[in-house]
Amino acid sequence: LHIGTSNQNNVQARIDSSNLALVTTGGGLVGLNTLAPSANLHVLGNIYSTTDLITANSVQTTNVIATTVSTTNPISFRNRIINGGMTVWQRNTASISTTASLYTTADRWCGALGTSGLLLSQWPGPIEATQFPYSLQVTTSTATSGTPLVEQRIENLNIPDFLNGTPVTVSFWAGQPYGTLMPLTVGLYYATAVNNFGTQTLAVAATQNTPTLTLANVYYTLSFTLTTSLGATNGLSLRFSTGAASAIGSTFLLTGVQVEKGALPTPFEVRPYATELQLAQRYYYQLTSPTGAAVYAGFGMMTAYSATGFWGMINFPVPLRAIPTAFSNSAPSTWQLFPTSTVVTSIGIQTDGYTTTTAVLNCGVAGGLTTAGAYVLRTNNLASPAVAFMGFSIEL
Repeated sequence: LHIGTSNQNNVQARIDSSNLALVTTGGGLVGLNTLAPSANLHVLGNIYSTTDLITANSVQTTNVIATTVSTTNPISFRNRIINGGMTVWQRNTASISTTASLYTTADRWCGALGTSGLLLSQWPGPIEATQFPYSLQVTTSTATSGTPLVEQRIENLNIPDFLNGTPVTVSFWAGQPYGTLMPLTVGLYYATAVNNFGTQTLAVAATQNTPTLTLANVYYTLSFTLTTSLGATNGLSLRFSTGAASAIGSTFLLTGVQVEKGALPTPFEVRPYATELQLAQRYYYQLTSPTGAAVYAGFGMMTAYSATGFWGMINFPVPLRAIPTAFSNSAPSTWQLFPTSTVVTSIGIQTDGYTTTTAVLNCGVAGGLTTAGAYVLRTNNLASPAVAFMGFSIEL
C-alpha cells in the first residue's frame, strides 16, 4: 500500500495487490479506477460499488418503488397508521362496542362512530398474505344500529406534511367471510379542531368504494388528494364502513392498513413489534398481569398514608401524548397488599399527581395498615383466565 501526496489536487492511494486505484484529480473524488476488468464493479456516475452492496442486499425492486419513495416519502416510517398490521392488542382480543367512538380492542382502532352493538375481535390474518398474523374482525349483532364502521385517528404531529393538494394512497387487505357481500366505503376526514375528532369533515373530494368484497382476503389500493385548505393540520382520520346498515351477522376483516404520501402504493411497512407497541403506548398504556394458577404478580411499591389508605407510583414505558383523561381497571378485589395479604377495596388515581410519564394511585383497604409502612401491590391469588389490569388513555 502506497499513499503519496503532492497537493490537494493530486492524491493517490494505490493497492497493488488488488490492482485497484483510488484517484482524485482537480480537487474532487472521481472514484475507483480499475486497472484490470472486474465483473463485480459497476459505475453509477462517479460512484463505484459492488453488486452485493447496492443491488443484492440494500435496494431491491421488490421492496422499493422509485417513483413513490423519495425525499418527500422516506423509506422508513412512511406509513402514518399505527398498528396497521393488527399486531398490538393491549386491551382485549374481543369486545362489544356499545357506544359511539369507543376504543375496545386492537390498539389505535376506534369502533364505531354512530354505531352500537358492534363486535370487534382478533382474527387470524389472511392466508393470502402470511406476513399479517392477525386481522380486525368487524361483525354486526342483533343489537347493531347505524352504519358499522371503524376508523383510526392520526395525530396532527404525525402528518404535518399532508397539506392541501397532497396525494395520499391508502392500501389494505380486506375480506368478508360472512353475510351479504358488499363493498367497503373508505374516506379521509379532518378534525375541525386540533386533535379533536368530535366533529369531522371530509378531507377529500369524495369517499371511495372498494369492489364488492369476496370471501377471500384481497389487497386493495385507493388514491386520494386532500382538497381542504386545512389539509391535515388538525389531524386526519381514516374511516372504513359498509356504506349502509348491513344485515345482521355480516362480518368483514381488515389488516395491512397503510396511509402514505404519494400517488402510488408501496409494500406494507413492517416495523419491529417493540416499535409498534411503543407507538401505540403514546395513546394508551395498560399494565396487565399474566394468566396462570395462583398468580401473585407485582404492580409496584406502595406507601400507607393511613390505616385504610395507600398510594404509589406507576411509571409509563413511553411518555403519553398528554396527561391521561381516562383510567380503567379490573375489580379492586383482584389486588392485595403484601405481606399482609390485605384485599384492596377501592382503586383510583390521584388526579393532581399525573404527569405524561407517571400516575399516582390512591387506593383503599378495610383497615390494618401501618401509616408510612411499605407494601407491595400484587394480584390476589388469581387463576386463569382472570387478570388484574390498569389502563391509562389519552386517545384521540
